[in-house]
Parts: sequence; C-alpha cells; structure tokens
Amino acid sequence: MNSPKTHTSLSHSFGGEKVSYREIDDMTTLEKIELGLSLLEKFGSHFFSLNYLINKAKEEKVAPEVLEEIEKRYTYLIQNKTLNKINNAMSWLESTKKDVFQVKEKLDEAEQEKLLAPEVIHSLRKQYEEIINMSQK
Repeated sequence: MNSPKTHTSLSHSFGGEKVSYREIDDMTTLEKIELGLSLLEKFGSHFFSLNYLINKAKEEKVAPEVLEEIEKRYTYLIQNKTLNKINNAMSWLESTKKDVFQVKEKLDEAEQEKLLAPEVIHSLRKQYEEIINMSQK
C-alpha cells in the first residue's frame, strides 16, 4: 500500500539544485532569508515570503545591522525587478505598438507600493507618454 507523501519528503529544484523541504524546514530564519534573496536575485521570483521572514528575524532579535543589510538588499532587488519589468514592457510597447504588458498599470502599482522613487516613476511615465504619442502618429 502506498503511503501519502508529506511535504517534508518532497523536494524543489532551484536552478538545477534540488533542496528538500525538510532541509528548508531545518534552516534558520537567516538561512531562509539568504536563500530567498539569492533566488530573487537569480530568478526574479519570490519563492518565500521574505517580508514574513524579515519580520520573524526582527522578533528573533537579530542584530539591527544585519537586518539593515537584509532590508537594503531586499529593497534593491525589488526595485531592480520592478524597473526591469517596466522597461521590458516599454520596450515591447515601443517595438510592437501594443501595450500587452500594461505599462501604465505597472507604473501605478510601483507608485502605489512605493517600489521606485517618485522621480523615477515620473521619468518612466514621461517615457511611456512619449512612446504612446509616437505610436499614435
């Protein structure tokens, strides 16, 4: 008779390297944060709730300077990911004249979530409007 597998017996492949869920479960909060940041940097995707883990690290009284470095790196990665998404969407818009990736909505979201500095949002909106105006000619 087959017994059902628990989540700890499964594994997930991160960039070709298999990591079992048990290994992840056994990691410290800081190790999970480091893995999450590395994956965000490498793949541009969230595999863990980094906000949750950062808050958990605060509760665990991780040294403030360590938390500050983690938050700086996380912020940089999120800003970079957001900027890349918007730039890629604008490149697509410019070449196809179709706003398939909804640039305006991405800009609104970045502004609302404060993912990019206001001056960067302003510059990107200006670029977006120029592309739209050129495509309507």
